[in-house]
Amino acid sequence: MAWVAAAGPASNLILAALLAVPIQLGWVDFRSPIFALPDSITSGDIVAAIFGFAIFYNILLGLFNLLPIFPLDGSKVVMGFAPLKLSISMANLERYGMLFLLMVFAIDYFSNANLLWHVIQPPANAIGTLFVGQRFL
Repeated sequence: MAWVAAAGPASNLILAALLAVPIQLGWVDFRSPIFALPDSITSGDIVAAIFGFAIFYNILLGLFNLLPIFPLDGSKVVMGFAPLKLSISMANLERYGMLFLLMVFAIDYFSNANLLWHVIQPPANAIGTLFVGQRFL
């Protein structure tokens, strides 16, 4: 179960790594999706922006999906490697997973704490540095 659950986030990270190959080889310039395009836009700028967005969002989706919150895949990965009693206890909470996830989003939104971003940003920047040689933010 854990390996199957890890396949989704792994596919996002693998796709980001494959999209980073042309950047690493110097065929495409890297443009962080956070920064605006230059005033005079060329076709190379558009390709660089598309690659930047695709890499950035695949990394974010892969890391978000690995969070150990039901119904995300990270919870199933944790359950797969946890001791049997803990896995059974976690499985009993799974039916409330969507409520947990909505509560996390609501708390994050109404408190303006950006908790999810603070959890995902450091590994996203580390993976971005590994893949394209620079941070996203």
